[in-house]
Amino acid sequence: MTISEILSEVVAKTGRQDITNIYQELDATLKSITTRYPFLKSYKSISLSASKTEYQISSDFSISFIRAIEEVRNSDNEPITKAKNLTEYLNYLADLSSGEPSVYFTYKKVDNNTFYDMFLIAPSPNTTYSLTLYYSLIHPTISVNNTTILLDDKFRDLVVCGVVWRVFEGKGVIDKAQVYYVDFERKLAEMISAEENEVYVVKPQQ
Repeated sequence: MTISEILSEVVAKTGRQDITNIYQELDATLKSITTRYPFLKSYKSISLSASKTEYQISSDFSISFIRAIEEVRNSDNEPITKAKNLTEYLNYLADLSSGEPSVYFTYKKVDNNTFYDMFLIAPSPNTTYSLTLYYSLIHPTISVNNTTILLDDKFRDLVVCGVVWRVFEGKGVIDKAQVYYVDFERKLAEMISAEENEVYVVKPQQ
C-alpha cells in the first residue's frame, strides 16, 4: 500500500482530479487508526543505569511515536509487574531495597505545555540491567520526507475511506463527508474485532 495507490483510489471515489496531495489527510487517518487500537507493535532492548529510576522514553530509549508499553520483560525473559498507579509504584520504591527491577510504571509528564512519556522502575537498580520493552505505536508522521505506510494491505479500504472522509470535510462537502465518516467508523470497528488476537508486528527499533 503506497501513497500513490491511495491517492488514485481517493481521486476515483471523489471524482476530483484536482486532488494531488493527501499527506495531511492520510497522516490523520493513520494516526486515528493506530491510536484507537494497537495495530502496530514493536519491541526494543533497553539498558538501565545504576540508581536511576526515571526515564524519558523518547530521549533515553530513542523510541518515537509510542502509544503504550504493553509488557516489560527482564533478561531472563520473565515479565515484570506493572504498578496500578503512581501511589502503588512509590510504595514499591520505598519498600524494596536496591536491586534488579521488578516493577514498572508509565505516565505522561507535562513540561512547558509538552507531554513526555515517562518510564519508572523499582527498586532502584544497584547496577546496570537490561529490559525488553514491548510497546504499541502511533503511526509515524506521513510527509514528503516520510512516505512509508506501516499498515499492511488489509487496511487499504479503511485507509481510503478515512482519507476520502477528510478530503470531503476539508472541501466543505459535509453530507458526503458524513457518509464516509460513518463507513470509516464501521470498518474500523470490524478491523478491531478481527484483530483482537492478531496484530501487525514491525521490526524492533534500533
